[in-house]
Amino acid sequence: MPQVRQQTERMSEELERIAAEHGSVLKPGDVIDFARDPETALHHRFEWDDGVAANKYRLWQARQLIAQVQISAPKMTGQTIRAFVSLSPERDEGGGYRLMANVLSDRDLREIHLRDALSDFQRLIDAYSHLDELGPLIASLRRAMKKFSLPEAESDAA
Repeated sequence: MPQVRQQTERMSEELERIAAEHGSVLKPGDVIDFARDPETALHHRFEWDDGVAANKYRLWQARQLIAQVQISAPKMTGQTIRAFVSLSPERDEGGGYRLMANVLSDRDLREIHLRDALSDFQRLIDAYSHLDELGPLIASLRRAMKKFSLPEAESDAA
């Protein structure tokens, strides 16, 4: 584990250096340019085979496309929701999306979707609880999580 921590610290230092060299702004293109050097800690975090990288990018594009498709929300006149949803167990198995209508009408799938939402709430709490201005919202999220019996300790924010 110390070697992983050392590697993480080195990557963090490299990212800070890149930002410092660019007016305290860290841009993805600058990170890629820096990481082209195989001696950097960041180098191994990228796919350098253009054929493999191109396919991974197309998969990302497909995910973005799927996420953009909207349908009219049942019981919510005039509002739209995503037409497809990715449930956490399927993400662990290589991914896939289900029709939202099917998820909402199936008790077990709906429960998984609810637990995923509560995990997302926990990630929001973890990411933004340092902002005092969001205190009331964070408190509301915590109350909702308790109502649905999802302890904060079950956070996926690792």
